[in-house]
Amino acid sequence: MLAHDHNNATLLRGTLRYLGLRFEALLEHRDFLLLDSSALVCLLSSDRLTVSSEMEVFRAVRRWVAAAPTERLLLLKTLLRYVRFPLLTPGEIAQIQADVTTLGQEVEFQWESLNGAGRLRASGGLRQGMYQERIVCIKVPRLRDILSVNEDMDCYMQCLNPNTGSRTKLPPLDLVALPGCSVLGHRLYLSGGKFPDGSYSQALHEYSSLTHRWIERPAMSTPRSVHMLLTWKQQLFALSGWNDTGPLTSAERFDVARQTWSPIASLPIVLRFSASAPYKNKLYLIGGDADSDEIVYQGILVYNIHLDTWAQVPLEFCLHGAAAVAMDTGICVIGGFFSKKSTSTYPNQRFSQLLPCTSKCFFLLEAGVVSKEPAIPSLPLPLAFAGATVFQGKVYVMGGVCTSRTHDAIYHWEPGEAAWTQYPDTLTGPGTVVRRVLKVVTLRVAKANLRVLIQDASESPVAVGLAGTSVPFAEGRRDAPLGDSPDTLSLASLGAGAQEEQE
Repeated sequence: MLAHDHNNATLLRGTLRYLGLRFEALLEHRDFLLLDSSALVCLLSSDRLTVSSEMEVFRAVRRWVAAAPTERLLLLKTLLRYVRFPLLTPGEIAQIQADVTTLGQEVEFQWESLNGAGRLRASGGLRQGMYQERIVCIKVPRLRDILSVNEDMDCYMQCLNPNTGSRTKLPPLDLVALPGCSVLGHRLYLSGGKFPDGSYSQALHEYSSLTHRWIERPAMSTPRSVHMLLTWKQQLFALSGWNDTGPLTSAERFDVARQTWSPIASLPIVLRFSASAPYKNKLYLIGGDADSDEIVYQGILVYNIHLDTWAQVPLEFCLHGAAAVAMDTGICVIGGFFSKKSTSTYPNQRFSQLLPCTSKCFFLLEAGVVSKEPAIPSLPLPLAFAGATVFQGKVYVMGGVCTSRTHDAIYHWEPGEAAWTQYPDTLTGPGTVVRRVLKVVTLRVAKANLRVLIQDASESPVAVGLAGTSVPFAEGRRDAPLGDSPDTLSLASLGAGAQEEQE
């Protein structure tokens, strides 16, 4: 293999990542049976496998062992340690025991009485293929909405499956106006906001789709509302905003692994209602209100995460209240209040309620340059303050304000399409109040068969591993996010099996 022949660790990691993402196809390929045992262990231990059940991992072990039983039966129990048994039902465990006997072996299991949360901890976490995507729409962003809240109010946080149209509610959380909102894999974060009494919050709340509950994380150092909250890898960034002292240029970073906040470089100007997105180790704040006097910023602020520095990139127009989503080659910017009028490179334009709302969309490259490719069609109507996210390769736009009225439609577009398509359903049902959308994000949730297991509050006997062996999932890996699994092995071991076969 190239990674082995050229002693290239980067290529090795890329190869293992590729194999994990195509694990099911790999199982059917004859070269799978030639893998060295160390390479196989590396794959079996990875969170990146696109398998929907641990039974597929067991079948991979069985197929590999059965291809050369004389040499490989001795490794069977070692390899079975990497099957995440707590994610299987008792019936599936019995099926494994029966299948192993066809190889002339017997296995016994360690059993513990666990609830769903215990299953999840004991398993070491779900693999990539065990998740599916859902769109979470977070509404009620304005102070006047939470002052008039009542029991009949439509859902504050709603989870939508665009493929089926099904909707579910997230667990309740105290309402605040204009909090920051972002997502990291299966975790949704809400930060700060303004309470009905006029005070400001510095709290950080985390919702896990695996446990289906909210927990409070360490608070920000500064209370803030109307701020941007962005995620990059295992970090959250709370940027600018407002509190009872006035507008804020300060910013801070939350390390999800260490559970600590730390300050980062302050913004050169105050910004609110910017289109914001992370892209390639940078954070982009596009347009927005530049200060408390409602001045529209005619430019882009770009934060370099590695250097902890801000840069300003001029725009040829003013933009306020747009939406932005990161894509493979850049950032898609959607709608907003828009004006081409400008006098010079950086001076800002005084905001007016007459600033026109636009249906235009554009694509932004890494350097902050507006690109004509890919061509993004205009929305069916002018929209500002809409929510936007990417779901299964399509950009979804939800809600927004159209000519001072709150809009309720959902649109989607996929690169290469000539126009936006309107989704059959709207955000709210008949007879309900249409409310402004604060944020739309794509959240990973466990597939239904696993969700039943890991969210079960009752205790039942669970197979946690083979009897007489240790489980290879350390405490530190129980909440390991996607991409942080220890996909490491020597270059010599990868490909050794294939080389021996060729010789």
